[in-house]
Parts: sequence; C-alpha cells; structure tokens
Amino acid sequence: MIEKIENYIDKMPSLSTTVARVLDICNDPATSPAELNRVIALDPVLMGKVIQLVNSAYYGLPNQITSLIRAITLLGLNTVKNLALSTAVLGALSDSEDSHSLDTDAFWEHSLSVAVISKK
Repeated sequence: MIEKIENYIDKMPSLSTTVARVLDICNDPATSPAELNRVIALDPVLMGKVIQLVNSAYYGLPNQITSLIRAITLLGLNTVKNLALSTAVLGALSDSEDSHSLDTDAFWEHSLSVAVISKK
C-alpha cells in the first residue's frame, strides 16, 4: 500500500508558478490587492475565473465588474487564493491521463454532502 501511495505522489503534477506565487502573496499579511493583481493578470485563465466569480449570481452585484483589481478587492484575498488553488487542483486531477481521473460530478456531490453534514 505504501508503494502505491508513493507511486501516486510521484505522478502528481506540481502547482503552476502562478498559483504558487498567489499562495505566497496571499499568505503574506502585508500584501495588497495590487500585488495579487500583477500576478493574476499574467494568467488569463485564472483572471477569467476571478472575473467570472465576482460577476456570478452568488454576489448579486448591480453592475458587471470588468476590472481585475476591483474583483480582487470585492472577493477578498482569501477567496481569490482558494479559487486559484481549487482551479489548479481540480484542473490537474480532471485532466489526468490516468484512467482514474477525477469524476467531478461525484466530487461535487460528495463535497456538498460533507458541507451539509458539517453545518448540521
């Protein structure tokens, strides 16, 4: 079993440099949204995810947000960090060439179930 786990760990992809930099910036208590903006602006996929999230129905903002720095400010550093990390991890797991890639529907259902049970 240990050999199986070690083999799986060896095959795991590393986080992108952008995500690693986002984590470093967000974990620094003296950081600012402008610093995070400079890093995210270099990654069009992550930038799109941030803009998409801030404009989602969940936030219900009256006007569409198109500025990355404004989106980061509204969402907060922690939310942007979690978005970057979850996007990278889920992307790596679901794009795996391994036949045991992540079933995102089942993962979503499991996560939602855990959240509901945890809240109760």
